[in-house]
Amino acid sequence: MKLLTLFVRYGNVDYHGSFERLQDFYRGLPQLTYDAIIVDNALPPEFVSDVASNVKVIGGNNVRREFSGWDVAIDRFSSKLDECDLVHVVTSAFQNQYNGFYPLIDVQMLEFAASNDVVLGHVDSYPDSVRAFGRSFQTWACSKFLFVVPSRIRGLGSFVAPFDIDDVFSGVSSRPFLADAPLSENYRRHLLEWVTGEGLPHGKWHSSFALNDASLSRFISKATSILDEHILSLRLREADASIVDFTWLHAHQKTARGTVPDEICQVRERNVFLFNDPIIESNIEYTDYPTATSVDWLFSPSSGLNEPEGVFPRLRIFELILQGNRTLQAQMDMSRERDRAAMYLKFGLEISGPQKHWLQQVDCSVRQDSILPITQGLHALYHGRDDLRAAFDLQEGAGRRGLIEWWMTAGVVDPKLLMLVSSESCQAVDTSLAQDAVLPITTGLHALYQSRSDLRAAFDLDQRRGRSGLIAWWITNGISAPELAQLVPQDFYLAVDERVPQDAILPITKGLHALHQSRDDLRDAFDLQTAAGRSEFVNWWLTDGVSDPTLAKLGPSRGYPRAASVDGGDRERRRDEPTSSQSSLRAMSGSFRRLGVNIVGFGRGELGIGEDVRAASRALRRLDIDHCVPFVPLVLGARENDCSLRSFESTMPIYNVNLIFLPHYDTVRLVAETRNSILGGRYNIACWQWELPSAPKAMNSITRVVDEIWSSSNYTAESISAASDRPVRVMPMAVTLPKVIKSYRRCDFGLPDGDFVFLTIFDGNSSIYRKNPLATARAFLKAFPRPSTPVHLVVKMMNTAGSRSSELDVLLELCASDRRISVIDQTFERSRLIGLQSVCDCFVSLHRAEGFGRNIAEAMLLGRPVIVTNFSGNVDFTTDETAFLVGGNMVDVKPWEYAFSEGQRWCDPDIDEACEQMRACLEREHLTNQIAAAGRMMIESKYSLSTVARNYAERLNTLVRNSFRS
Repeated sequence: MKLLTLFVRYGNVDYHGSFERLQDFYRGLPQLTYDAIIVDNALPPEFVSDVASNVKVIGGNNVRREFSGWDVAIDRFSSKLDECDLVHVVTSAFQNQYNGFYPLIDVQMLEFAASNDVVLGHVDSYPDSVRAFGRSFQTWACSKFLFVVPSRIRGLGSFVAPFDIDDVFSGVSSRPFLADAPLSENYRRHLLEWVTGEGLPHGKWHSSFALNDASLSRFISKATSILDEHILSLRLREADASIVDFTWLHAHQKTARGTVPDEICQVRERNVFLFNDPIIESNIEYTDYPTATSVDWLFSPSSGLNEPEGVFPRLRIFELILQGNRTLQAQMDMSRERDRAAMYLKFGLEISGPQKHWLQQVDCSVRQDSILPITQGLHALYHGRDDLRAAFDLQEGAGRRGLIEWWMTAGVVDPKLLMLVSSESCQAVDTSLAQDAVLPITTGLHALYQSRSDLRAAFDLDQRRGRSGLIAWWITNGISAPELAQLVPQDFYLAVDERVPQDAILPITKGLHALHQSRDDLRDAFDLQTAAGRSEFVNWWLTDGVSDPTLAKLGPSRGYPRAASVDGGDRERRRDEPTSSQSSLRAMSGSFRRLGVNIVGFGRGELGIGEDVRAASRALRRLDIDHCVPFVPLVLGARENDCSLRSFESTMPIYNVNLIFLPHYDTVRLVAETRNSILGGRYNIACWQWELPSAPKAMNSITRVVDEIWSSSNYTAESISAASDRPVRVMPMAVTLPKVIKSYRRCDFGLPDGDFVFLTIFDGNSSIYRKNPLATARAFLKAFPRPSTPVHLVVKMMNTAGSRSSELDVLLELCASDRRISVIDQTFERSRLIGLQSVCDCFVSLHRAEGFGRNIAEAMLLGRPVIVTNFSGNVDFTTDETAFLVGGNMVDVKPWEYAFSEGQRWCDPDIDEACEQMRACLEREHLTNQIAAAGRMMIESKYSLSTVARNYAERLNTLVRNSFRS
């Protein structure tokens, strides 16, 4: 059992001798070795010193106290994670908390933690549940003394919780927390009582103090550390790690059977063991949602079709995907096996053994003139990816070689792509090269060489020196990287080298011989032409070489003493063994948290559907309802830099209700990518965005995976209701404005101060034909034909690079014809976009269809008059009293104008009527102010956070009462 100890201190005064006491603790555990990194946050970051063969002292970072200190250690010594069984996370204050459990810790506990991937620590608790960043909890593992498997440390990325101090604290001692800080009221009280008050049932801060202006910064620092500690446990838990209490495990270790219970149960049982009293009650409930909701039916073969022959069946979900994508419809022929295989690869579907075999076969339809073959799998992948087809022409030799070179850089590091070329193809000895190095150059290594300019510049494979140099490079650099190590089979480098006399205590393998040739220091120190040199070289490897995991791989695999590397061998064996053989005690996993919501969508997306997610989070924060924003593995064709919900993000859904803020087509994509991992077994509420009068057939099919549908407008509800047998409820979304960080002026956007400024906004991803900015430009020029009229139009657009069209070209040409029209083509962060709206006088949306109209509603909330088409979702809040309305004629939607356009109609706004409304907005000031005030009142009353939160609460509480009864 080997530990990597990450020990953080700030100087050596407050807790003098604490590391020595930790060493005493280690000495009490037989069969334990450790490497320790002492991070001293009082030292400069560049400081490093070896104080013992296994102990380093380095400078740290005290911005977030021990948590930023641990980050420094991992950043600088991440490779050491591969050399240990457990990471011991500890601070110099480790004996300053309840420490009765230290004598109970033994190696058997540590073996249990390493073998079962649990977090071992002292579990503390509050008397009641508290909420931070949307998640309720009552317990946490004290971070002063934790044992964690290395993979969990890598998975964290950072010990520092993903929030900024400004997200929580006000900077005023009389009310230290922001009014809207994402902490429950009782959590705020607990933090104050713990650090500056009389303490809590679980204890009092070891150096408590009174809170005043002078001590405020100290309080913020201490409270931030507590938050970092608590959220560390949340993040580990949400990554499916189980936290196990030292004392509970000691009490149950000898007779452990079944599962490890949740932490509250552990604390209660531990307290009974110690004090004969559970002391606390549980306020956290774990309940699986009682349903068999599954999306597996979508992955069964399509019915009613002539099923083509082959190992890749045509699946139902393919039909849904193709229905919503005209490009794929033209590209994919589901009667061809290659195209069906391309769909499997494109959407990451599970590949069976026979399918893998098919993928790895050489593709006879492609000329084979590269070092590695272009397989049927590589060809299918190529066919399904626009970027590869654009980059490589398989009709040309350069294109075929380019595809192989791309796979050598991108494919070998991705397990889904790695399987497209068999290991036998990569590990074959390359017969096109002279094989005169210690190890043979394989086809995979040769292909890697061809794909990398640095290797081609360094080694000439036409020369023996170059071939030996490539092998030496692989020994020193390649074997330590898993994606490169697999290019040379173990049998090659573990074979005993017959060219070397074998008279040392261990045989010299080809791998060891290649290592010797690759390093000047080894060649200078050990002459393999002599028996003494061979013996000394083997002795060096046994004493120094095996301590390096990479070098240890080069030695003989069987029949020799492994005293120096037994820990590494046991480590690999432990990780490879099934858990059932390691312990009869299991960690609880797989249950969903009840009374919470997963908001599924693009929480970082800087577009309307991203703001839907953020608005839902703001509404749920008004309620006593937990929520998180799980990771969605879908590519979004827009910038994703809005990190305002980063503290609410989770790797997977936590709760048993999903609020899905994705269009129905992206819900299909999500199912294709994740199957049951996000939507399966949960109550799914689809908050689908939809803009056209009729819902498509594909939406009717995907409704089988949801339980009910929330529509943001009556228009959308009517459209979806006609195509679905699921209940549809009108649930308007919240419309809010971001906190004002700066006061914007017209000069920030290059706009004239004295003009009346109209603004229109569109996203190229949302269809220029639907948003219809061209009508706004035409209406503006027709309404104000004289260049001297003091008016201005701003056309704000984004995401147009990939959506060029004749419509956009006409728009830009029209805008360029009049200096009074400004075009802004870039993505703004939300506060800047609202800033732009705030400096304009009127918002114009001559759309042909809208599902809701968030930009319109935001302009109204700003108190700006709006000129809008009198059609679709916006009519819920744009009336004659609240907006300047523009009528129009219903026209057919052309196939190229919008997805799912077949049989659809939308409203083409009347340009002349829009002209009249623009002039009225400019000239009739009293009417304009009256409409703007009424519009603002409408949005404040109908779409405020409190109103939307109340609507959410009523429905979600009904679900709790009716649907989640045991």
